[in-house]
Amino acid sequence: MRNTKLQILLSVVTFFFFLQGSVPAIAQQERKIGRVERRADRNFIRQKFDKAMAQYETIVERERMPTIKLRFT
Repeated sequence: MRNTKLQILLSVVTFFFFLQGSVPAIAQQERKIGRVERRADRNFIRQKFDKAMAQYETIVERERMPTIKLRFT
């Protein structure tokens, strides 16, 4: 009984430890993507289409990045 409780406690602590490292990295990546998207929108409105399209392409590349790489950075 005691060993089972310790295993459950250890599993929960390990789960939250890994969860803690992954969530902020993903949120940070989403903020960066949002910032680049707003900049691209402003350039599009100002009719700087070449700059805007390059920034939109950057957004697409960043969204394709796997989240596994983001967890450990």
